[in-house]
Amino acid sequence: MALTKLEENLNVIENLPDSPTLEPTELKRKFDEGSIMIKDYINEVLTTEVDKLVSDTSKEIRKVISNEKSNILKNVSEQILADNEKKYYVGKLILDTKNVNPATYLGFGTWELWGSGRVPVGVNTEEEEFNEVEKTGGSKYLQKHCHELVRSRNTFGVGDYENYQITSSSNNSIYQTKDFGTGDSGNLQPYITCYIWKRMS
Repeated sequence: MALTKLEENLNVIENLPDSPTLEPTELKRKFDEGSIMIKDYINEVLTTEVDKLVSDTSKEIRKVISNEKSNILKNVSEQILADNEKKYYVGKLILDTKNVNPATYLGFGTWELWGSGRVPVGVNTEEEEFNEVEKTGGSKYLQKHCHELVRSRNTFGVGDYENYQITSSSNNSIYQTKDFGTGDSGNLQPYITCYIWKRMS
């Protein structure tokens, strides 16, 4: 051990007799010998070992920090994923102007395009047409239908004239009804298209 070596070097000085019989120059040489050994030890051994200890400690600290960083990022990613799975539950709709499956950026779920060519309407349990979710119906065409046109002749004595009107009968008029119909015709409301994705699972 390095500290054992340092202790041996210090002993060179400590082992000198309390009442030395050496000549001053010899005594100085003994002291210098111990000092030089300690200095060499510090420069060649202790400094190297301290540097190695610091380096090894730094590596270990960096490793611990790196592991902790990875664990934190993993935990954060897992938490974000869990939160998103709650927000984007099965049945959730996403509207987008690009045809990009949400699974590619959310990282979960099976998604399908939904409602192609149809306009969503809110559920209304009091109306048969809208009383269930995802119930479909209607047409983009105005359906064939008939109107009753009433032909009347005025009998007030101010001259006869005829006119067609949609009205109720009167004692002063003679009525003749006539049905006229329409064919299929366009009836599209103003619209704007987008991609609608629904999470299926």
